[in-house]
Amino acid sequence: VNYGIYENVDKTLPFTLICDRAFLAMKSIRDDYEHQIAFYDDEMRKRHIRNGQMENAFVEAIRNEEFVVYLQPKYSVETEEIVGAEALVRWRRPDGIVVKPEHFLPFYEKNGKIVELDFYVFEQVAVFLEKTKRSGIVPGPVSVNVSALHAEDPQTTQRYLEILQKHGVDPSMIQMELKETDTIRYENIRNLLHSFQQAGFQTALDNFGVGSSFLNLVGEVPLNDVKLGRGFIEKCEKDHRGTAFLKQLIEMLKSLGFQVVCEGVESARQVEVLKNAGCDLVQGNWFSMPLNTKEFENMLSLPGELRCRCREHTEYTAGGKTE
Repeated sequence: VNYGIYENVDKTLPFTLICDRAFLAMKSIRDDYEHQIAFYDDEMRKRHIRNGQMENAFVEAIRNEEFVVYLQPKYSVETEEIVGAEALVRWRRPDGIVVKPEHFLPFYEKNGKIVELDFYVFEQVAVFLEKTKRSGIVPGPVSVNVSALHAEDPQTTQRYLEILQKHGVDPSMIQMELKETDTIRYENIRNLLHSFQQAGFQTALDNFGVGSSFLNLVGEVPLNDVKLGRGFIEKCEKDHRGTAFLKQLIEMLKSLGFQVVCEGVESARQVEVLKNAGCDLVQGNWFSMPLNTKEFENMLSLPGELRCRCREHTEYTAGGKTE
């Protein structure tokens, strides 16, 4: 049983609003199994206001293209050359403030608007790929994050294909990336992944190893890539057992036919560990920060020797303040 409490009640408020505040406190611990009691406080009030503002601003933000796509390059561990990228989204508001994804994606996931945002980001990526195709630049496959909520709509894959047809982009240039925890939570997610692969998309599992049953899961889901959570590489820097486990895990995944990607790579030491362990691809700030589409296109135009580990040539240039 969870309890939400609103104390120091403002008695000038309507009774229904007073109850709403206690209910809001209760909802804040709905998925928290360590706490049974939550109090409505000023921080909760401010968060509620922010959420209301995000709810109201969504349609206009989509219309005005305030959501901006950034691309973080993926590098081959062997050659350290760019072989693809992951599409990330930032919200650049009219006042110049850039809102990080962790401040709005979880909220839109909860209220269902993440589905429309996913299609928006996907189309921005398709526009970018259409442009690079005309200029003769091959960026490699771009992975886009897909919410598990798409699994509830049998028309999801068709809608994605219609966007690609509109821009003349082949599905093989896109990799559909879902979180491992979502594949456990949603029954229809395997059907969605099968549908993506039948349509010609590549598929990837993000944050592999975070879920409680990932070893049982990996043999059942249709995938091309498996992306290891950054926790694996962090453990390698602490003790030799972490390194040994990582090597065995990568060998197992590759024996099953998966390409292994590691994200969050922050140092030359981590690159060396992953190379010795047999990892295929890496991404992280050691190689490159997320870049806007123009910066990424410029990087692809560099000579090969400059395109390899361009960390010293790139910086995050979202502009304005970051919230």
